[in-house]
Amino acid sequence: MKKRFLLIGTVMALAVTFSNVSAQYYVSPQIGFKLYGLNGATTINEAGQLSSGKTTDAGGAAFTVGAGLGYELRFPTPIYRLDLEANLSWSAINFFENGYDNINGSGSFAAAGLSGGGAEVFSLDLMPIHRFIIPHFILSPFAGVGLSLNLFDNTSTTIAASNGTAGGSISGATNFQLGLIIFYGAYFNVLPNIKPFIEFKHLVPFSSTYQLTSTYSESGVGSESFVDTIQDAPGYFNMSAGVQFNF
Repeated sequence: MKKRFLLIGTVMALAVTFSNVSAQYYVSPQIGFKLYGLNGATTINEAGQLSSGKTTDAGGAAFTVGAGLGYELRFPTPIYRLDLEANLSWSAINFFENGYDNINGSGSFAAAGLSGGGAEVFSLDLMPIHRFIIPHFILSPFAGVGLSLNLFDNTSTTIAASNGTAGGSISGATNFQLGLIIFYGAYFNVLPNIKPFIEFKHLVPFSSTYQLTSTYSESGVGSESFVDTIQDAPGYFNMSAGVQFNF
Protein backbone atom coordinates (compact mmCIF):
# COMPACT_ATOMS: atom_id res chain seq x y z
CA MET A 1 0.00 0.00 0.00
CA LYS A 2 2.79 2.41 0.88
CA LYS A 3 4.50 1.68 -2.43
CA ARG A 4 1.27 2.42 -4.28
CA PHE A 5 0.88 5.78 -2.53
CA LEU A 6 4.52 6.59 -3.24
CA LEU A 7 4.06 5.80 -6.94
CA ILE A 8 0.87 7.86 -7.16
CA GLY A 9 2.57 10.76 -5.38
CA THR A 10 5.54 10.63 -7.75
CA VAL A 11 3.31 10.61 -10.84
CA MET A 12 1.30 13.55 -9.50
CA ALA A 13 4.48 15.52 -8.73
CA LEU A 14 5.80 14.92 -12.25
CA ALA A 15 2.47 15.90 -13.76
CA VAL A 16 2.44 19.18 -11.82
CA THR A 17 6.07 19.88 -12.81
CA PHE A 18 5.54 19.30 -16.54
CA SER A 19 2.26 21.21 -16.55
CA ASN A 20 4.29 24.27 -15.57
CA VAL A 21 6.88 23.81 -18.32
CA SER A 22 6.92 26.50 -21.01
CA ALA A 23 8.67 26.18 -24.35
CA GLN A 24 10.00 28.21 -27.27
CA TYR A 25 11.28 27.32 -30.72
CA TYR A 26 14.61 28.77 -31.83
CA VAL A 27 17.07 28.90 -34.70
CA SER A 28 20.83 29.24 -34.24
CA PRO A 29 23.03 30.05 -37.28
CA GLN A 30 26.75 29.56 -36.65
CA ILE A 31 30.20 29.48 -38.25
CA GLY A 32 33.50 27.98 -37.16
CA PHE A 33 36.20 25.47 -38.06
CA LYS A 34 36.81 21.76 -37.68
CA LEU A 35 40.06 19.94 -37.07
CA TYR A 36 39.70 16.49 -38.66
CA GLY A 37 41.79 13.50 -37.70
CA LEU A 38 42.24 10.70 -40.27
CA ASN A 39 45.41 8.75 -39.67
CA GLY A 40 46.00 5.11 -40.56
CA ALA A 41 47.42 2.51 -42.92
CA THR A 42 46.20 2.68 -46.52
CA THR A 43 44.82 -0.34 -48.34
CA ILE A 44 44.44 -0.62 -52.13
CA ASN A 45 42.19 -3.16 -53.80
CA GLU A 46 42.97 -3.19 -57.53
CA ALA A 47 40.99 -5.68 -59.62
CA GLY A 48 40.69 -7.96 -56.60
CA GLN A 49 44.38 -7.74 -55.68
CA LEU A 50 44.70 -6.40 -52.14
CA SER A 51 47.85 -4.54 -51.11
CA SER A 52 48.85 -2.47 -48.09
CA GLY A 53 50.31 1.00 -48.45
CA LYS A 54 52.01 3.38 -46.09
CA THR A 55 50.47 4.91 -43.00
CA THR A 56 49.16 8.34 -43.87
CA ASP A 57 47.85 11.39 -42.04
CA ALA A 58 45.05 12.77 -44.22
CA GLY A 59 43.51 15.04 -41.58
CA GLY A 60 43.45 18.81 -41.58
CA ALA A 61 41.41 21.95 -40.86
CA ALA A 62 38.17 23.00 -42.56
CA PHE A 63 35.82 25.98 -42.40
CA THR A 64 32.27 25.06 -41.37
CA VAL A 65 28.90 26.77 -41.49
CA GLY A 66 25.58 25.55 -40.18
CA ALA A 67 22.42 26.19 -38.22
CA GLY A 68 20.37 24.57 -35.51
CA LEU A 69 16.62 24.27 -35.11
CA GLY A 70 15.54 23.58 -31.59
CA TYR A 71 12.94 23.57 -28.87
CA GLU A 72 13.80 25.19 -25.53
CA LEU A 73 12.02 23.77 -22.48
CA ARG A 74 11.78 26.06 -19.46
CA PHE A 75 11.10 24.25 -16.20
CA PRO A 76 9.75 25.82 -12.99
CA THR A 77 13.26 25.94 -11.59
CA PRO A 78 14.96 29.14 -12.86
CA ILE A 79 18.43 27.63 -13.07
CA TYR A 80 17.93 24.83 -15.63
CA ARG A 81 16.91 24.72 -19.31
CA LEU A 82 16.73 21.78 -21.71
CA ASP A 83 17.18 22.46 -25.44
CA LEU A 84 16.32 19.71 -27.93
CA GLU A 85 18.22 20.63 -31.09
CA ALA A 86 18.87 19.27 -34.57
CA ASN A 87 22.00 20.91 -35.95
CA LEU A 88 22.93 20.72 -39.65
CA SER A 89 26.39 21.84 -40.84
CA TRP A 90 28.60 21.76 -43.94
CA SER A 91 32.37 21.74 -44.38
CA ALA A 92 34.89 20.80 -47.08
CA ILE A 93 38.33 19.21 -46.75
CA ASN A 94 40.85 17.55 -49.12
CA PHE A 95 41.42 14.17 -47.47
CA PHE A 96 42.84 12.57 -50.62
CA GLU A 97 45.25 15.42 -51.37
CA ASN A 98 46.37 15.68 -47.74
CA GLY A 99 47.07 11.95 -47.57
CA TYR A 100 48.92 11.94 -50.91
CA ASP A 101 51.12 14.86 -49.86
CA ASN A 102 51.78 13.26 -46.48
CA ILE A 103 53.14 10.11 -48.13
CA ASN A 104 54.94 11.64 -51.12
CA GLY A 105 55.95 15.08 -49.86
CA SER A 106 54.37 18.52 -49.71
CA GLY A 107 53.06 19.70 -53.08
CA SER A 108 53.41 16.25 -54.69
CA PHE A 109 49.66 16.03 -55.40
CA ALA A 110 49.72 19.06 -57.74
CA ALA A 111 53.16 18.13 -59.10
CA ALA A 112 51.79 14.77 -60.24
CA GLY A 113 49.13 16.53 -62.30
CA LEU A 114 46.32 15.67 -59.88
CA SER A 115 43.44 17.99 -59.04
CA GLY A 116 40.09 17.79 -57.26
CA GLY A 117 39.56 15.00 -54.80
CA GLY A 118 37.94 17.15 -52.13
CA ALA A 119 35.37 15.94 -49.64
CA GLU A 120 32.15 17.74 -48.81
CA VAL A 121 30.87 16.87 -45.35
CA PHE A 122 27.25 17.19 -44.26
CA SER A 123 26.63 16.61 -40.56
CA LEU A 124 23.34 16.26 -38.69
CA ASP A 125 23.80 16.38 -34.93
CA LEU A 126 20.92 15.45 -32.60
CA MET A 127 21.68 17.29 -29.39
CA PRO A 128 19.92 17.34 -26.00
CA ILE A 129 21.51 20.49 -24.53
CA HIS A 130 21.56 20.84 -20.75
CA ARG A 131 21.89 24.54 -19.91
CA PHE A 132 22.36 26.11 -16.50
CA ILE A 133 21.39 29.67 -15.57
CA ILE A 134 23.61 31.39 -13.01
CA PRO A 135 21.69 34.33 -11.46
CA HIS A 136 23.15 37.78 -12.23
CA PHE A 137 25.90 36.26 -14.41
CA ILE A 138 26.31 36.91 -18.12
CA LEU A 139 27.34 33.34 -19.02
CA SER A 140 25.07 30.28 -19.09
CA PRO A 141 27.19 27.12 -19.45
CA PHE A 142 25.83 24.07 -21.28
CA ALA A 143 26.91 20.53 -22.11
CA GLY A 144 25.57 17.29 -23.49
CA VAL A 145 26.07 14.07 -25.43
CA GLY A 146 24.22 13.32 -28.67
CA LEU A 147 24.21 11.38 -31.93
CA SER A 148 25.97 12.62 -35.08
CA LEU A 149 25.09 11.49 -38.63
CA ASN A 150 27.77 12.38 -41.20
CA LEU A 151 27.80 12.13 -44.98
CA PHE A 152 31.28 12.38 -46.55
CA ASP A 153 31.08 12.92 -50.32
CA ASN A 154 34.52 12.63 -51.96
CA THR A 155 34.62 14.25 -55.40
CA SER A 156 36.54 12.71 -58.31
CA THR A 157 40.28 13.29 -58.77
CA THR A 158 41.38 14.33 -62.26
CA ILE A 159 44.70 13.06 -63.66
CA ALA A 160 46.16 15.46 -66.22
CA ALA A 161 47.60 14.13 -69.50
CA SER A 162 51.40 14.40 -69.70
CA ASN A 163 54.23 13.25 -72.00
CA GLY A 164 51.82 11.90 -74.58
CA THR A 165 49.84 9.80 -72.09
CA ALA A 166 46.09 10.13 -71.82
CA GLY A 167 44.51 11.72 -68.78
CA GLY A 168 42.13 9.97 -66.46
CA SER A 169 40.13 10.22 -63.27
CA ILE A 170 39.60 8.40 -60.01
CA SER A 171 35.99 8.40 -58.80
CA GLY A 172 35.48 9.54 -55.25
CA ALA A 173 33.60 7.38 -52.75
CA THR A 174 30.72 8.36 -50.48
CA ASN A 175 30.86 7.42 -46.81
CA PHE A 176 28.02 7.51 -44.28
CA GLN A 177 29.12 7.37 -40.66
CA LEU A 178 27.50 7.48 -37.26
CA GLY A 179 29.27 8.81 -34.21
CA LEU A 180 28.95 10.08 -30.68
CA ILE A 181 28.99 13.86 -30.36
CA ILE A 182 30.22 15.38 -27.10
CA PHE A 183 29.63 19.12 -26.81
CA TYR A 184 29.91 22.00 -24.34
CA GLY A 185 30.08 25.77 -24.32
CA ALA A 186 28.32 28.86 -23.02
CA TYR A 187 25.58 31.32 -23.96
CA PHE A 188 25.95 35.04 -23.38
CA ASN A 189 22.84 36.47 -21.72
CA VAL A 190 22.60 39.70 -23.70
CA LEU A 191 18.85 39.92 -24.47
CA PRO A 192 15.95 37.65 -23.43
CA ASN A 193 15.45 36.11 -26.89
CA ILE A 194 18.84 36.73 -28.51
CA LYS A 195 21.75 34.70 -27.14
CA PRO A 196 25.24 34.69 -28.71
CA PHE A 197 27.14 31.52 -27.88
CA ILE A 198 30.41 29.68 -28.32
CA GLU A 199 30.41 25.91 -28.71
CA PHE A 200 32.92 23.06 -28.81
CA LYS A 201 32.23 19.58 -30.21
CA HIS A 202 34.14 16.30 -30.31
CA LEU A 203 33.05 13.58 -32.75
CA VAL A 204 33.87 9.99 -31.80
CA PRO A 205 33.02 7.86 -34.90
CA PHE A 206 31.65 4.34 -34.54
CA SER A 207 33.31 3.03 -37.74
CA SER A 208 36.98 2.16 -38.30
CA THR A 209 37.61 2.54 -42.06
CA TYR A 210 37.20 5.34 -44.58
CA GLN A 211 37.01 4.83 -48.35
CA LEU A 212 38.67 7.58 -50.38
CA THR A 213 38.25 6.42 -53.99
CA SER A 214 36.53 3.77 -56.08
CA THR A 215 36.90 3.28 -59.86
CA TYR A 216 39.91 4.39 -61.92
CA SER A 217 39.23 5.52 -65.50
CA GLU A 218 41.79 6.32 -68.23
CA SER A 219 40.86 8.29 -71.33
CA GLY A 220 40.55 6.07 -74.39
CA VAL A 221 41.28 2.90 -72.41
CA GLY A 222 38.39 2.30 -70.05
CA SER A 223 38.00 1.78 -66.33
CA GLU A 224 39.01 -0.76 -63.73
CA SER A 225 38.14 -1.58 -60.16
CA PHE A 226 40.31 0.51 -57.84
CA VAL A 227 39.44 1.07 -54.18
CA ASP A 228 41.66 3.07 -51.82
CA THR A 229 40.81 3.06 -48.09
CA ILE A 230 42.33 4.34 -44.85
CA GLN A 231 42.12 2.15 -41.76
CA ASP A 232 40.66 4.93 -39.63
CA ALA A 233 37.58 7.15 -39.52
CA PRO A 234 37.53 10.97 -39.58
CA GLY A 235 36.65 12.18 -36.11
CA TYR A 236 36.92 15.90 -35.45
CA PHE A 237 37.13 18.75 -32.97
CA ASN A 238 34.78 21.62 -33.83
CA MET A 239 34.84 25.17 -32.50
CA SER A 240 32.03 27.48 -33.58
CA ALA A 241 30.25 30.69 -32.63
CA GLY A 242 26.68 31.72 -33.35
CA VAL A 243 23.51 33.37 -32.16
CA GLN A 244 20.32 31.74 -30.89
CA PHE A 245 17.09 33.52 -31.84
CA ASN A 246 14.01 32.49 -29.87
CA PHE A 247 10.53 32.99 -31.33
